[in-house]
Amino acid sequence: MHKYDAIVLGSGIAGLGAVLGFLEQGKTVLVIAKNYLQGEASPAAAGILDPFLEIEDPQHPLLNLTIPAFKHFESSLKSDVGLPTSYITYKKTGMIYLALSHADESGLDRRFSWQRETGIRCKFLNESVLRKLEPLVSSGVLGGLFYPDAGRISARHFIRSLVQSVRCRGVKIIRSAATPELLIRSNRVQGVRLGKHRFWSDIVVNAMGSWANENFPKGVVPKVLPVRGQILIVSSGGGPACEHILHSL
Repeated sequence: MHKYDAIVLGSGIAGLGAVLGFLEQGKTVLVIAKNYLQGEASPAAAGILDPFLEIEDPQHPLLNLTIPAFKHFESSLKSDVGLPTSYITYKKTGMIYLALSHADESGLDRRFSWQRETGIRCKFLNESVLRKLEPLVSSGVLGGLFYPDAGRISARHFIRSLVQSVRCRGVKIIRSAATPELLIRSNRVQGVRLGKHRFWSDIVVNAMGSWANENFPKGVVPKVLPVRGQILIVSSGGGPACEHILHSL
């Protein structure tokens, strides 16, 4: 009988991050990865670390997790992942949300009014200060909300380091093109069926991203809404380039 303290479906950053959390608690973990061991969406991510996740509500429950995680992220790289930050290529670049209209300006001012109370450093920049910080920004930009401690990480290097870390700690990883099926008894998840094999656990974490609704039985399919981001990569042609992460609303 295959019994684990926890089973994690998905091997992207979210799934392997959950694995590290379980390992810290001394739990045995099984990872079931679909096709690619290093996730499917994770390697294509921009790697931008935004402590507020574009959240508008200061009472949003996720803030109790994201803000402490952001504050301790850099120090946790060595202790949790076990690799030097130079390998993972994490860099504090700073991030600026740009106000392209008066409506944007009002929206950023509302964010600033509560976000500055969280302990995350942020500063509202007027047009002249913003242009000194980023001379290449369009003349039509009215201002911006600046987060000096925000950074960017190489998603590909980060996910590789996570895979190496969990493997070194003895975590079993199964790669399969088949979709794992949840085993449910008495209205509770008891484990996962993968082909002819069954794996039992009282804890099953579904971290399959856009594919998260594929393995649920009828009547309990979660509402999964994939969000597509657009990333623009430009070449400066040897001239000056932007120094910060620039974000529009």
